[in-house]
Amino acid sequence: MIQDMDETLRQILVKKGKLSGGDIDISFDQPTGQWAGSLTRPTVNGYLYDIRENVELRSRDFRVERENGIARRVMDPTRIDLSYIFTVWTRSIEDEHRLIWQVLHILSQQRILKPADAQGALVRQPMDMPIKVALPSDAIRNLPDLWGVMENQLRPAINFVITVALDLGETYESPIVTTTQIDVGQYNMGEPRTFRSNVNAVNAGKGVDKVSVATAIDSIYHVGGVVYHGSDPVPKATITVKDHALEVVSDPAGYYVFASIPPGPYTLQVQAAGQKPQNHKITVPSKNYDLKLKGSE
Repeated sequence: MIQDMDETLRQILVKKGKLSGGDIDISFDQPTGQWAGSLTRPTVNGYLYDIRENVELRSRDFRVERENGIARRVMDPTRIDLSYIFTVWTRSIEDEHRLIWQVLHILSQQRILKPADAQGALVRQPMDMPIKVALPSDAIRNLPDLWGVMENQLRPAINFVITVALDLGETYESPIVTTTQIDVGQYNMGEPRTFRSNVNAVNAGKGVDKVSVATAIDSIYHVGGVVYHGSDPVPKATITVKDHALEVVSDPAGYYVFASIPPGPYTLQVQAAGQKPQNHKITVPSKNYDLKLKGSE
């Protein structure tokens, strides 16, 4: 992917900056003394000198994807800073200063790189790539030392940092839960534990008071499903339980959840963009609460 970043930066300099490929070379080699001695034309060099995690953008959150009855918890990607120094190599100092100012102007116009404007695998980046230009670098504390390692003389350089996403593939899958049942009943502390089949044991374990659950007094449910139009999930649809003060909005994957609903039949009204309000009947509890929209306005 780094080679795709090199090519993307080359295209920015050539196309957006109108640097003529016939008159000026663009290189991503390490600018050593031997390399500089082999140049025959003016050259813009972008040297990748550091790769490290951007801890300011670090996220350990998960996003949820739902498909074919499976829920996936996918960890947000790690954000990685790619740090370049851009230098210019010409025969005269006047040409060098003129060209490096032009390069600075071109790079400073790019505050964000969108995946659609990138090359190769970068077009599949899950988010925009922020850019920082001509700011201090934590990776380089002593520029003369860097040039000394490369056996070259110190020269003006532009620090350029672009942040990309590295997907580590941390994914956890489980069946989608459509119904959660909560039974409320009487219990007595200190008596042997007995449970209805739909009542979860709590506080079980050695040294914990025993709980006896009698016949449940009542049950309430959390229910959830997906709003579809054809085979496509419908985000931002408003779902209302008619004759009840209950309303929710579907998430970007079309998923909705109603909490604390007593058992029984209900009519849901669904309002989605480009659609007339539609009524759908459900029964709580049941195996499926998906809502399929028909037609368009």
